[in-house]
Amino acid sequence: MLRRLPLTLLALCAALAFALPAQASPPKVYLNGVDITGLNNQEFENATIKLDADGNIYIEAPQYRVEVQGPNKDPAAAAAASSTSTAVTGNYFLVANHTPSGGSQFDVDVYVNGVLAKTIKNEEAQVILDISGKLSKGTNTVKLVAKKKAGVSATASTNQLEIFVGKGTSNPTQLTIDRQYFTFRVNGSQVSDVSESYTFEAF
Repeated sequence: MLRRLPLTLLALCAALAFALPAQASPPKVYLNGVDITGLNNQEFENATIKLDADGNIYIEAPQYRVEVQGPNKDPAAAAAASSTSTAVTGNYFLVANHTPSGGSQFDVDVYVNGVLAKTIKNEEAQVILDISGKLSKGTNTVKLVAKKKAGVSATASTNQLEIFVGKGTSNPTQLTIDRQYFTFRVNGSQVSDVSESYTFEAF
C-alpha cells in the first residue's frame, strides 16, 4: 500500500548493537573518549548502553559513540561484527492522524518493544514518528494504550484518531509509505480506554 502524507513532524533515533571479536590481546575500548576496556556486567541507565559478561556492547542512543583503538584492531573482524548488527534497514514510521484535531478525546501512549516512545496528545492533528532506531531485525511489537480524557463526554463517531505503522521514505515536505503493517482506530463515541498490541516483522 502506497500512502503519501505531508510531513509535519519527524523524530529520528539511532540504534547500534555489535559484539567485539575475541582476541588474544584485547584492544582498548572507548566510550565517548573514556577508556572502558575490561568493563562487563554494566548498565548505563537512560542511555540504554549495556555490556554483557563477554564484554559485548549494546547501545540504543544516538548521542553515544563507541570506538576500538590499539594495534590489534582488525578491519576485517570489525566488518564482520558490523554485518551481525540487529539494526533494521530502511525507515519505519508511526503516523497518527486526528480528524478533526481533538475530536476523539483520546491520548495514546505508544510503546515500541516495551519502551514508551511517545504519548500522542488529543490536541495534535498529526504525528509522524520515525521508530526505526527502536526496532530490531525480526519480530517487533507496538502497543497502543488509548486513554479517554477525564471529564469529557462522548462525541460523534466521525471524530476519529487513526494510527498506523509502515515502512517508507521521507523528505522535508513529504512522507511516502510503501508498506503498511497495521491500523489502530478510536473515535469520539467510545468512552472506555482501549489497548491493542501488534507484532510485525522488520528487516
